Amino acid sequence: MRRSWSEGVELFRRNEVFAFVSGLLPFLILSNQNNRETTAIEGTFHTGAGVRARTHALIGTSTNLPPSLMPNAKELGMEQNLIVYVVSDSAGETGEFVVRAAAAQFHPIHADIRRAPFIQDVSALERVVQRAKQTGGIILFTLVIPELREALIQLGRTQGVECIDLLGPLVASLERQTGKSARQEPGLNHVLDADYFRKVDAVEFAVKYDDARDTTGVLKADIVLVGVSRTSKTPLSMYLAHKKYKVANVPLVPELKPPNELFEIRKDKIIGLTIGVPYLNIIRKERLKALGLPDSAAYAATSRIEQELAYAESIMKKLDCTIIDVSFRAVEETASLIMERIRLQS
Repeated sequence: MRRSWSEGVELFRRNEVFAFVSGLLPFLILSNQNNRETTAIEGTFHTGAGVRARTHALIGTSTNLPPSLMPNAKELGMEQNLIVYVVSDSAGETGEFVVRAAAAQFHPIHADIRRAPFIQDVSALERVVQRAKQTGGIILFTLVIPELREALIQLGRTQGVECIDLLGPLVASLERQTGKSARQEPGLNHVLDADYFRKVDAVEFAVKYDDARDTTGVLKADIVLVGVSRTSKTPLSMYLAHKKYKVANVPLVPELKPPNELFEIRKDKIIGLTIGVPYLNIIRKERLKALGLPDSAAYAATSRIEQELAYAESIMKKLDCTIIDVSFRAVEETASLIMERIRLQS
């Protein structure tokens, strides 16, 4: 018997499927509360990418944790191949994102990124350089204060540590092009302006209307994501929220009738997420293992997955919405496709 959304949603929340759909959300919220801007989404999180994905989803950026809580490479089942120190007179997020993008080109080599943020004096630079020398690491820095930048370059030369200036050459080029001097103020991309508060509002919206816990969010959202469990709806909602989009997401389950609100909004606001059966089978088995459950549960059975995907496809056809296959796509890549579709349709 197919239940209405209002009749079935409470039962659904008590069902094991809901545990899997919602399993990632508390960690994303925790990550946001710790002021890491959900690094798991903006960094390397890729649904089903194995232990590395699960580790980033659970702990965010490990360098923001106390050393006693940081997992070592052996615990993660990965060999530690490369150490990169990201030095900044601000938060250091820019440098970390660049290192991750570069390191991805050398998979399966793992980059151990150690962030040294809010550097204010030369003595702090000396400690980082000494540590990099001891561990055989390299340094990438985003220092906008000229004195600190020059000091680090000199320290690197003296100690034989490679130091890569990410911002300096670009800032110098912009000064030449504009004929103006840089402001040389750290953290200007983190000011508490109107954009920042729009982002906060969007994150709160994504949390409130995750998994259609309140279906009125479908009517208020800029984007509505629909799909079966483990198609990255929640991570995508959070990632897009950091791009200032208000996103609601609705799980499609054969036993539940979709909320009526889905059929009351413009189809160009709805994005359907689909995925290949073998890939989803792997993801769900990994999720079961992570929860200490046998991977033979019906949740990961091929027949169940095929049933769910067929049902989801039928609903998406009724909605006449855009459909994106998330198989083997990183959250960032899928989000870029979604934002491009929304821009083209607006």
